[in-house]
Amino acid sequence: MLLNLGRDKKKTASTLLSLIFGGLLLFISASAAVSNTPEQFVREKFFVNGGSFRIYLSEESVGKNETNNPLNESLKEELLNTKGIQKIIPLRDSVGMCHYSINGNATEGMCDIISVQSTEGNFSFVEQHLIDGQMPKNQFEVLLTDGYMELGITKGTPIKITNSGEEIECIVSGFFDKSFVGTENGTDAIDPANLIITQELAQQLFTNTENFAYSWEIITDKTYNDEIESAIQQKITSKEKGLSICSYNDVVEYMESSMNLLFGSLQMLSLLILLFGIINLINMTLSNHQARKQEISTLRSVGLSLKQLYRSLITEGLLYVLVSFGIVLLVGIPIAIPVSKAVGILFGMPNLSYQFPTMQIGGYLLILILLQLILSVWEIRDLKKRSLTEQMRAME
Repeated sequence: MLLNLGRDKKKTASTLLSLIFGGLLLFISASAAVSNTPEQFVREKFFVNGGSFRIYLSEESVGKNETNNPLNESLKEELLNTKGIQKIIPLRDSVGMCHYSINGNATEGMCDIISVQSTEGNFSFVEQHLIDGQMPKNQFEVLLTDGYMELGITKGTPIKITNSGEEIECIVSGFFDKSFVGTENGTDAIDPANLIITQELAQQLFTNTENFAYSWEIITDKTYNDEIESAIQQKITSKEKGLSICSYNDVVEYMESSMNLLFGSLQMLSLLILLFGIINLINMTLSNHQARKQEISTLRSVGLSLKQLYRSLITEGLLYVLVSFGIVLLVGIPIAIPVSKAVGILFGMPNLSYQFPTMQIGGYLLILILLQLILSVWEIRDLKKRSLTEQMRAME
């Protein structure tokens, strides 16, 4: 058996390498895909409280909340009276788009507020997700998103915030994790918080505003979600409320298409390489079969039974499968775990655990085993048909 595997070392090595390389790519991409599902991403990023919908101030309403913010107690009461809506969680308080300058460089971004009533603006929640620095100790200390750290901004850097011609000078006291604090409202609203200020500074900037609510998460009995979505749409569009809606299902569908594009491309590449390996395997099996006819006939003429021959051929075929599969697992697992975690971090999900791609890798192994069994059966039938003739020639 080993002699046969070493008959054409280059062809054997080429076949094993293509099977292993294709299997590795398939294993790594499948690991990343099953460890970072769209549902996990959406629950981690958008609907962390298990809700089905988010409603938030639409773009044209942001920054105009000095009067009649539609996210008020009246709307909350209306929604809670809708069949299937169980709870409403205030997520963010915000002053909307804010103009500010750091080290003389003018910029703008969403400005959230540290507030008791908002989940993502609660003092203890923000403090828990500080990357560096400390929470503001007075109204003239502010927090920036951790993206600014990459630009060289440090704790203690002066920052000037402007509104309606008024300029207030503050300092940066720390940086927060944008993955958890001031998260954006779905795929149509790229509105994560860039800056967080105190309630006192917000009141100083917007003296006429009492209600800074910006987004809510709506917890529902999911069996009523279709009716609830229709009811919410009617309520938030009536009387020009200036609100938008984001649903769990819509974000999952969007993320599914995005992730499928990434992981699907990798898996398509791995399948092409695997196909090349399978073609090599078939070609090598056929050429070895032709080269061994005389040898097998000679062995049969000196007493090799059909049962022994069948076992030898099947074992040889399975050896390719098991060796390549074993190497894929041995090399793939140490690579797949950090790659899966890196993909999770890329998508803002650093805490997700690694999941073994049982279905994908099981399908890969099953296909190779079936292919080898089919090839072995074909070899056996072909040898059985010709055995007597070949045997007589070998004995001459």
